Amino acid sequence: QLVRIGALGSLSRNLQAKFIAPLLDRDDVQFSVTVGDSKRLTKLLREHSLDVVLTTFQATEEDSSELYTHLLAQSSLCLVAAKTFKTNRKASVEVILSASRCFLPSSSLESRSDFDHYIESHAIALQVAGELDDVALLRILARTGKGVVVIPRLAVATEIEIGSLVVLHEFKSVKQSFYAITR
Repeated sequence: QLVRIGALGSLSRNLQAKFIAPLLDRDDVQFSVTVGDSKRLTKLLREHSLDVVLTTFQATEEDSSELYTHLLAQSSLCLVAAKTFKTNRKASVEVILSASRCFLPSSSLESRSDFDHYIESHAIALQVAGELDDVALLRILARTGKGVVVIPRLAVATEIEIGSLVVLHEFKSVKQSFYAITR
């Protein structure tokens, strides 16, 4: 049996690994993973070339008659930095963000608008050094120690666990949802 999985290019590799983990123990199942943008993956799903699409967005209203959205996980956004990054870790998030170069997820991450609202409502001055739509690259930038990174906690869970990244702040009210879309 073959399970054909589509994954949004900017999707957390940790989430993808968790999704395929049960398949690794099965000798009777093979899987393939196709990475792409949401339009291409949705088209392949509709054409029966994929069985499931892993994404950060729900199926659109026009697709909802033939596609189903399943919530897989939610992860709060957090502010992380390399263990070696020099900052006052006891300072408020406002102070850390206004004093540090910051790398942000682009608007391709569904939770970005909630994060922007949080920043505006708390009148935080950001020093944005870059905006990226690739969570894996955000994780790499965090490890460089060249600034702080806003990223879903799930995407950096391993780095936090082993201590290479530290959480400077968790935006508990700003959650990123991860979905599986099927026919």
